[in-house]
Amino acid sequence: MAGLELVRGDDSGAIVDPKQIFQYRSLTAVNMYVMQWSRPEIYNATRGQSRMMQKPQPTHMNALKRLCHYVVGTPNRGLVLHPDRAWDGSTKAHKFRIRG
Repeated sequence: MAGLELVRGDDSGAIVDPKQIFQYRSLTAVNMYVMQWSRPEIYNATRGQSRMMQKPQPTHMNALKRLCHYVVGTPNRGLVLHPDRAWDGSTKAHKFRIRG
């Protein structure tokens, strides 16, 4: 989300519809999960979104939608775990290499 900075404003333009607030919080939580496990490049954008969860404004929702479009539109990016060897059915711990 280059060139877009999210700032807290006065409460005059805050979203008041509970369904939209729930959607904003849910999408932010999904992005946090995705960021932790496979997409570290969205860290700063997700951090900025999570700071606005109390009273999101329409600009915050638009930025969140842009972030979701980026994640969905770039499926070939992110971390991929590859086992060092094929799984043979044993219960031993396997080592994984991270590629990304």
